[in-house]
Amino acid sequence: MNKRNRSSSQLWSILAHAVKCSYKEGKPKLSCSRHFETSRLTKKVFEVHLLEQSAEIDENTLWLELVPRPVIHQSNDSLELPTIVSSLHVRIYKTLSIAKTTDSSCMNPLLDVLTGFDNTGNVHLWSSEILLAHSMFFDCLYPGLWNELYNNFGDHPIENVCELCAGMTGAAGLAISLRKYSNIFKTSYVLITDGNDQCVASISSIIEHNSKRLLDNCNIDQAFLLHMDVKNIRWPEDSSQSSSSLIAELDESLVHRFDLIIAADCFFDQSYHLSMLNTINRLLSLQSGSTFLAISPLRGNSLHNFINLAYRMEQTYSWTVKLIPPSDYLSSQFISYLIDESNRVQFNDSELDNKIVVGGFALFASAVYIRFYKLTVTRPSKYLCPMSQCSPLIKNMSWGSITVETISEDGTINPNKLITYRDAKLWPNGSRAWDWNESGTGHFAGIQKQDVDELLSYKPNIIILSKGVLSQLKVPQSLIDHINQSDPHIKVIVETSKKHSNCITNMQFKVNVLQP
Repeated sequence: MNKRNRSSSQLWSILAHAVKCSYKEGKPKLSCSRHFETSRLTKKVFEVHLLEQSAEIDENTLWLELVPRPVIHQSNDSLELPTIVSSLHVRIYKTLSIAKTTDSSCMNPLLDVLTGFDNTGNVHLWSSEILLAHSMFFDCLYPGLWNELYNNFGDHPIENVCELCAGMTGAAGLAISLRKYSNIFKTSYVLITDGNDQCVASISSIIEHNSKRLLDNCNIDQAFLLHMDVKNIRWPEDSSQSSSSLIAELDESLVHRFDLIIAADCFFDQSYHLSMLNTINRLLSLQSGSTFLAISPLRGNSLHNFINLAYRMEQTYSWTVKLIPPSDYLSSQFISYLIDESNRVQFNDSELDNKIVVGGFALFASAVYIRFYKLTVTRPSKYLCPMSQCSPLIKNMSWGSITVETISEDGTINPNKLITYRDAKLWPNGSRAWDWNESGTGHFAGIQKQDVDELLSYKPNIIILSKGVLSQLKVPQSLIDHINQSDPHIKVIVETSKKHSNCITNMQFKVNVLQP
């Protein structure tokens, strides 16, 4: 069994453990604390302390303090956190309460609980949620993630935040609520949601507890301005009904309210993908820059299927989608710490991503970051300028995103105005979005002849065929032969294109680029 499939098996084995456990006093002993205590990622990024409980608190729960580890020691001993308090207080279940029964089918109540609207958050604290919560304490360990947020919210701060599929703790949403006021955070409302009633009840207790902590520790104005809430939000299962009706029932007060929506490991059930995307669109603010941010492992094909569906909805919902691998959003020092190789040698990004995937803790290892960027205006699909003989430069390139210069109406390159594509074709006259469906291009089929015929029509000196950031797109030899037969004077370069295309463009060659 490969590593990625094994992570999915581990998820379901945890649920199976809960189902198979023995009944005592009408309750199955789930030992959630055992899973929590043995979570390698949790212990690496948080110190875990048991909080004393008063007699009134439910004996079926544990209260824990999670103290974030800085991981990388700073030159000064006192590292000031960007949060009001320096730790999270969360509640977890020791058991799931089931009514006592002597019925031979006594497993059914437990199965009902576990297979209700996603109860996985009640039996395990997942690595992605822990990582997302930790990212709110240390910007420097997650530079790719925070660069995206600072770019999106440079003109206006984050005021309203929502966490979807928050599980039993809502740790990530809770961590955001602790952020001090800053250039991008002026948080006034944090909504933490889940579709499971028991999770919602647990989060309510956590919010009540932590609201008191905030009042005791923060600036009085910020404390009274911040409102925290919890709601049960669930979306319908995808079915034969019209796609527009596949959306969660929402209070009118929540529609287009949120600047930032976060989630962790919530894409494993593909039957909810469409309705989840519709719900995200309904919740996101219409202000430019509103963002959906999620961290999720590569579990089978579920994440890629979700991303592909989101890509297909870009024009419908006026958003762009970016999928960023761990090597692009985590600092190299943090990666070394997580996989226990602090003295590792240098290697390229594709080798790094592969190493992370097969690293020590496979459940987290392939976690990724997804970003939706809501726009209030329609993005032009093509920039043309027959007067220009200079190809636009690639300004930024990552998995699922390429940002290039645009061309002004007078035919000159405009380096201060950029456009972002998922995949792109570049030529001396401009650029346009490249839809693989136009010709049947795909990772296994490779780049098709029809895709380069358009570039050949511009009479280039050089054609660069990019294999993508992760070098996964095939470039068949038959395609290179086709270019050589069309014009033997054209130089063909097969590479990840940013470095080569920019270098050659600056030397005033006429360069055409196919960039996934």
